[in-house]
Amino acid sequence: MRAPPARLAQKSIARTYCGHVARSRRFKDRKSAISGASRHGWRGIVALLALLAIHVRASANAPTNQHVTASLQSDGSIRGTTTIRIESDTPELRLWVYADRLAVAPSTLNQQNARWIFPREIDTTEISLHAFVDDREVEARWDRDEVGSPRGRDTRGGDVLIPVGTGSHTVRVEFEYRLPERFGRLGRIGQRFTLTGPWYPIVVDENGSTRHAAPQSIELTLPDDYEAVAPAGEIVGGVLRAEVEGAFVPVAASPRFHVREAELPRGFRVRIRSHRALYEAPPPEAQGPEAIRDLVRADVVLRFFM
Repeated sequence: MRAPPARLAQKSIARTYCGHVARSRRFKDRKSAISGASRHGWRGIVALLALLAIHVRASANAPTNQHVTASLQSDGSIRGTTTIRIESDTPELRLWVYADRLAVAPSTLNQQNARWIFPREIDTTEISLHAFVDDREVEARWDRDEVGSPRGRDTRGGDVLIPVGTGSHTVRVEFEYRLPERFGRLGRIGQRFTLTGPWYPIVVDENGSTRHAAPQSIELTLPDDYEAVAPAGEIVGGVLRAEVEGAFVPVAASPRFHVREAELPRGFRVRIRSHRALYEAPPPEAQGPEAIRDLVRADVVLRFFM
């Protein structure tokens, strides 16, 4: 005999409720197990990261500070000396020489993109280095990848390996090269110089990584009547001085910089230096032809900072 509809409905509700309870218990048990595993997993990850950090500190030739004294000539020639104090536990110190990429033309260069890299003719230049360890000249050797490879000489330059031995050492590297007429992080266009890539040798690990955030200081003598900008930089008597904590100190130099300032919300102020004067929209009170906005040139300050 078939049960009444009401009783069937009660049984269906009971089965549904029991199923939800069972699934809820399994979910809670699973969640508890995952939570416990996650807690143990996070502890393991933290412990592993701590061991890796210890290993990195113990195995890397970490510089304690680096100082650069250099001069920049109006033809783009750079001559300088970088002094690095290190605590070494390996036989060799690896320095990344980004300027070494200027010695070869990019492997991807063709007739279509040549003017994107070189404004005129292909311009290449070699860099010369002399290394000293504790005031004793040593023979450094180059470590470069083939041109055209992912880490080729035409892309990242080359590394220099300097024999140092273990212990505390003062490494001095004398370098000299000419900035080629070339677009990019390291080059010159007319009288404008760009040193926004590592323009002097810097310390890297065996994988080429700049993990070291040592104090960096520079003293760069500029050509006559030149201006320059750098993080925390100041020009005194024609010499740009700057000190930061990081991989290197970027610099841009030109006979003249146009300065544009703007007030930002919450009391902030932005200052933009450019080789060419930036477009400035007419003020609200302007009338007549002076109130016409240029639809092609954008007000960089108002568009990107307000």
